[in-house]
Amino acid sequence: MDRPIDVVCIKHGDKIYDWSYVDKLYRGVVRSFSRPINFTVFTDTFNPNASYNQVLLPDFKELEGWEKGRGAWWFKMWLFSNDHPIQNQFVYFDLDVLLVNNCDFLLDVAEDSLGIVLETKWSHKPGMDPYYLNTSVMVINPLYHNILWRVYSNNRHDIQRHNHGDQTFVTNYVYHKKIKFTKFDSTKVVFWKFDVHNGGVKNCYIRGMTDDPTPGEFPRKIERAFSYNTPGTDVVTKNMSVIIFNGASNKPTQFMNSEVIQKYWV
Repeated sequence: MDRPIDVVCIKHGDKIYDWSYVDKLYRGVVRSFSRPINFTVFTDTFNPNASYNQVLLPDFKELEGWEKGRGAWWFKMWLFSNDHPIQNQFVYFDLDVLLVNNCDFLLDVAEDSLGIVLETKWSHKPGMDPYYLNTSVMVINPLYHNILWRVYSNNRHDIQRHNHGDQTFVTNYVYHKKIKFTKFDSTKVVFWKFDVHNGGVKNCYIRGMTDDPTPGEFPRKIERAFSYNTPGTDVVTKNMSVIIFNGASNKPTQFMNSEVIQKYWV
């Protein structure tokens, strides 16, 4: 029998993500892989009713206060650490991803490669290729990727001050240090805003931008207008497997009238 797949998520605080998010992700993971699952949540408070593994997050005082500074995303850096119990290749999902089809393709990432998503939302600027990496879905092996944790943990304060979030730091470090990474198929790992909602974006019109999204800089304010393929109808194609919800105002619970959410967010 094949070794169970290690799948990990992080839950910190309760304002945005309560335990129902973890439970639904767990059920989605079990449905979406053809091998047995070893599911672990890294958390700041244990759930006595959980049927999956729980590991206590490190106590970083400067990361407390998700409600105030949204700094809790920096806990993702611990995924790369040699200090937690899962020291082999594992799959990581954000709590608000939606799993809609088989995800076995995520297991094709080489042991020494970081599996990650290109942040395709910035590609809607005409003539611009995707550059930023999105950390909503990753395949990590701490035996190879611990360098990201070491660099971050040795200089947390400066890194947090000079980077918008974990994605900015990971993007800049991976490209600058030429860390080996594998891009997930953009037809399988997709974004709710641009690929599923209203049938996906048909056209995007850039009305203004305060910063150009060049390497090393994070675009702060972009004014865009969209037209959609099927307004009023959200569409999941047979090739889609993972749907990413990015942004504080873009969560599955905000689209409960959608047939897609009713079918898969269970």
